[in-house]
Amino acid sequence: MDIPSFLNKTNPYFQKLKSSDKAKFHDRVEKFIDRKSITGRQNFLVTQEVRVTLAAAAVQLTLGLDTWDLDYFSQILIYPSEYQNPQTRQMHKGETNMGGFMCFSWIDFLKGNKTPDDKINLGLHEFGHALRFSGMQGHEPDYFFDNYFKRWLACASREYTKMRKGYASILRKYGAVNINEFFSVVVETFFEKPQEFKTNLPELYHHTSILLNQTTAIDGSIVLNCR
Repeated sequence: MDIPSFLNKTNPYFQKLKSSDKAKFHDRVEKFIDRKSITGRQNFLVTQEVRVTLAAAAVQLTLGLDTWDLDYFSQILIYPSEYQNPQTRQMHKGETNMGGFMCFSWIDFLKGNKTPDDKINLGLHEFGHALRFSGMQGHEPDYFFDNYFKRWLACASREYTKMRKGYASILRKYGAVNINEFFSVVVETFFEKPQEFKTNLPELYHHTSILLNQTTAIDGSIVLNCR
């Protein structure tokens, strides 16, 4: 499979990268696939296209980071559609489990990619959780991300508090559930509606750019190393 050609056809973020960053993206996608156990559940067939599409979401989020592969979460389970958690009996579209594994409903993962500007993206959302909690049980987090997060949180808490009080926001309401969901909702908006985010919450956008070490330019191109 020609991974760069596939990504050029299917991934809007990849299309907006300059050539050298596309090479970096491709390299990380291959390494991510190699380092994870990606398996299907309920007879779901994991193809190379599935692996690349999945890995691309994680690499998109972490492309600006030095420690990027979310190594605490070594196992990824893919269900064909919404599934039931065997412990809680609740239905899920995605899950980032503190036991070191992640789960996705593939139909919902693809739905998140299909509309790249609706601020709903299951892959980015769950990998946002994984990034937040990747430095667990002796696993190495990204040094800058880990140390800058408190500063990001100081800025983010203002919008989060407003949402908790019921005020309107450009961020979707699910972000008011708790601060971890807020971070993942911010991640979705950062990538899917960058100009709206930048216009309405410029300080939070700025700190998110620093945290992830990337930003979207006015022409739509992706700029890495923006700290």
